[in-house]
Amino acid sequence: MIQRQIFSKACGWLAATALFSLAGCAPATVTAPAPVISPPATRALFVDKVTPAVYELPSGALATWRQLAGHEPALVVFSAHPFLTPLHDEDRATVRAFVREAPPAELVRRGRALVADPVLTSPQTVSAAIEAGLVTEVVYVQPTTRPADKMSLADFQRNAFAAGFLSEQEALSLVQRDGVISGTVRGRPFRCAHPEALPRIDRPVIVHLDLGYFKDLFVNDIKTPLYDLLHQTVTAIRDAGWPVAAVTLSYSNQEAEFSLETRFLISNLADLLEHPEWLEAGAPPAWKMRADARMSRAMYAEGKAAELTAQAAEISPADPDAIYDLAFLRLSQRRTEEGLALLARAVESDTGYALAYLELIEEAVTQGQWKTAEILFSKAIAAFPDNPFIRIGQADQLIRRERGREALPLLQELQQLPWSSEFHPATPALLREMIAVATEQAASATPTP
Repeated sequence: MIQRQIFSKACGWLAATALFSLAGCAPATVTAPAPVISPPATRALFVDKVTPAVYELPSGALATWRQLAGHEPALVVFSAHPFLTPLHDEDRATVRAFVREAPPAELVRRGRALVADPVLTSPQTVSAAIEAGLVTEVVYVQPTTRPADKMSLADFQRNAFAAGFLSEQEALSLVQRDGVISGTVRGRPFRCAHPEALPRIDRPVIVHLDLGYFKDLFVNDIKTPLYDLLHQTVTAIRDAGWPVAAVTLSYSNQEAEFSLETRFLISNLADLLEHPEWLEAGAPPAWKMRADARMSRAMYAEGKAAELTAQAAEISPADPDAIYDLAFLRLSQRRTEEGLALLARAVESDTGYALAYLELIEEAVTQGQWKTAEILFSKAIAAFPDNPFIRIGQADQLIRRERGREALPLLQELQQLPWSSEFHPATPALLREMIAVATEQAASATPTP
């Protein structure tokens, strides 16, 4: 898709502070004692009912984390990526002020690559939290299928230094014991823990879990059923007994490109946090149907899988995950009209599922179904109005079909956006080139029907 080709600063997940005094003639003043900050309310996860804050991307969670900054919390991150991609030195003051002061909606909007004017990207989320003084300690739970006693300190040192997560000195200073690698990151205590060796934490804890955590644990639906992975993760967190002050979750479908077929994991995790009794009493029937459908599909029992998927949607008509599963099934069966109607229902409840429109656009363009592609572009743009790269893709397709006259107003509007010279340095030049081609077409070419 075009949006993956245009933005210039890599945003892939796995890519790789002064006090002074002034003496003068003014009368001496007595400094009031600092106010006493009461400890935050904490909960035991999957024992007490907890309402998580759910975000599309991990960077949005900064809006929740900063509410606890005065309590010096530990941040525990379950993710395929530790979100420790470093900030550039020249950006640190800007990011620090942005994270501390920006309205929550701006934190969400500009904490991503696929806008014209990012301040930071999701892989920099924990770096930004450290820079802004939001957390006192970082614990990264690294998803791995290796046993805890096979966790390699040398591999982690090498990879963390190569990716820029740790300085050379920080990497060399790491030590390992009982499945936990310990050291410091940018002046904060840092631990990397195996999923089966979650450390004791006594201070207030913020737990963040990203969808990518499950991606690195998943092999297939026979060896590692997703609901088994979810149950193992939930049980381990419950047994850790941390005093949790906040929980944040992120889907990461949009920029990490994790499959929409697994989006349900974050939604279901949020439900479990609010209904910990389900761990003993049993989860909703639609969850078991989904699990059985995935297993049936893995065993090549496509008919049984289709039947279970339809049943889950029937008994859970307000569940966007169940409706999306059925939409995906109908589209794969070439029941396109029914599939698109179901997808629209899923998107109405959960805008994140509109990412499917981008995949369908690619298919429509490949098959020469231009009118279908135009409809899908409109739906995607309506769902993601802050993503200018979808509109660039739309203009590109118009130009390819000699419809420069229609592309021109789109491109001229895009040209007026405040494009970041750091994250998107090549985009203004690209837009100028596209405008030149579209202008020439508008003057001389006959549009293709």
